[in-house]
Amino acid sequence: MKKKFLTFALALCMILPAVGCEKGNYTKVEPDYSASEDTLAMHIGGWVAPPPVQKAGGVDYCTQENYNDVADFGINTIYGLYEPWGLTVDGKNANERALEYTEKAGIGFYVRDLQAGAALQEGDKDTFDQVFGKYMEYDSFAGIMAVDEPSAALFPEIAAMRKGWDKFVPDKDFYVNLFPTYALPGQLGIGETENYREHYIRRFLQETGLKMLSYDHYPLLEDGWGKGSLTADYLYNLEVCAEEARDAGVPFWTFLQAMSYDNATRCPTEAELRWQVLCSMAFGAQGYQYFCYWTPAGPGDNVTKSACVTEFGEKTPVWYAGQKINREILNFDHVYLNYEWQGVMPVLAEGNSKNKLFNMMNHALDSVGRIRSVKSDQDVIVGAFKDRADNDAFMVVNFSDPGDEKSCKTEVVMKSASSAVVYKNGVRSVAEAKGGKLTLELEAGNGAFVVPLQ
Repeated sequence: MKKKFLTFALALCMILPAVGCEKGNYTKVEPDYSASEDTLAMHIGGWVAPPPVQKAGGVDYCTQENYNDVADFGINTIYGLYEPWGLTVDGKNANERALEYTEKAGIGFYVRDLQAGAALQEGDKDTFDQVFGKYMEYDSFAGIMAVDEPSAALFPEIAAMRKGWDKFVPDKDFYVNLFPTYALPGQLGIGETENYREHYIRRFLQETGLKMLSYDHYPLLEDGWGKGSLTADYLYNLEVCAEEARDAGVPFWTFLQAMSYDNATRCPTEAELRWQVLCSMAFGAQGYQYFCYWTPAGPGDNVTKSACVTEFGEKTPVWYAGQKINREILNFDHVYLNYEWQGVMPVLAEGNSKNKLFNMMNHALDSVGRIRSVKSDQDVIVGAFKDRADNDAFMVVNFSDPGDEKSCKTEVVMKSASSAVVYKNGVRSVAEAKGGKLTLELEAGNGAFVVPLQ
């Protein structure tokens, strides 16, 4: 399944006004979102496009076949990285070649061009056309990969570049990705007494005026003895970015940990990959991105286990797991994207007294309007949603560490509901809910998006 990529300028149209969470429209009829099936799409991005000259071996992987594989995987926008150093073939530089191949594959491409900064800050049309004119000829030109993980000291420069960009191509993406919560103050460019939410994320949105928020956070840890754990601030990071993006009226995207890049992280299983996607969606994310699609191979990359594709172009188990998950999400993304995120309610398993990731959340919901009670044998998170007609939906995610391979039985008692539409693994079903009780069997890393029906 392949859907047309959307720039985040268009994604702004998908941001719905926030509505109250206590009382909804208790509909008896399943809401019909079929009209938006071809217009609403989850952004599925990928860091590192097939490289035009791989640093290890000097092989040119920028081919139509490799970009067809990107599309088949389910990515709808792939990000350039090595193109500034790539081969020029038949008069076309590496970015132009990538644009040609992505256009034929039906996906978008973020150009990385080292001349972009100076050209945009100059703000001159002739200078802009000199750098970007050749890229504008391709329908697949989705925007530029502008800056990754900037310090706050760079925000004024980014704002100037963004203004130059919007002056000439407001319908194309000016892409910036931000640091996670666990970055050091020196990396963030903030003082020791300043905080991540206010002085980095909020300041970025206010100063740059960017139309979206993207950040990376890689939660799957592993010690030297193979014991897994999760970063304690994973949910806090999701909460901060979800709330700040909502308040600014822009979409937010997360990155997925798709490889092991040092000795402290794990290469994800299918369950661990799906878990990251569904946790992000429980917080209302409108996109997710693979770090990485193609395995980087250069000094300092510090890769210990390959990403979706090895540095030599071979598909890994992560590729096949990601393809499966992407297809699941694209089966119901138009339904999910019709809803506005309201918040997340963490629920401890029966017998559990605490969860350090839950404890770090600042604005966890104590209740969800349409839900009377939740009982589970594993910790779960429940994302609350409403659509424009005030219809309710919620997403339940098994929040045990997916590496522990623990399934979860969760009983949700809904108010004024006799059945529910349930999306699990991309498959729609209608479940009976006698007395409002819905039972969800969730494997490790899995979850379900639920629309209650009266």
